[in-house]
Amino acid sequence: KHLDIFREIDHSMQRRQPGVLISFIPEGKTEVSRYWIEKDRMQNSVTETIILQSEQEIYNCLEEKRCYFNACLQLFIEPIHPYPHLIIAGAGHIGKAVCHLAGLLGFEITVMDDRPEFCNKENLPEHHLSGLFYRNINLMQEGIKLIYVFDGKLNELKFKTNARRSVLKEI
Repeated sequence: KHLDIFREIDHSMQRRQPGVLISFIPEGKTEVSRYWIEKDRMQNSVTETIILQSEQEIYNCLEEKRCYFNACLQLFIEPIHPYPHLIIAGAGHIGKAVCHLAGLLGFEITVMDDRPEFCNKENLPEHHLSGLFYRNINLMQEGIKLIYVFDGKLNELKFKTNARRSVLKEI
């Protein structure tokens, strides 16, 4: 049942259509009901009374890109927007740097280059980071405390920095 809703969201994101995911527990029931409403189809989407009563909150969530929660109604409205899309022409040293920065800033990235030696996963390994920074900021704005775990050997610069810090601590 919920899988169909998440498929609808995926389909909307592929078409770059924002919308709201509405989750609530109807009175007298124990299961969560979910609805997906695209922004362009808000007028004739859902006839549930509880959602119709919250129409203004739905519009506010989409416009202000913030969540809404009403504990009395057991209603949670979450706006979902597609990532901004950046098209980079050229995967040389400048395109590579722009791709890295855009990935950290939350862009969906398309890189175009007719040179296969530049436009490949080996040259653009951080492409998988697309949206990481943006998603983390949104989670922190909702009050979620994030923990980062970095595994592996320290690089030489970080090793020297830690050595200097321990000398300063001793002073």
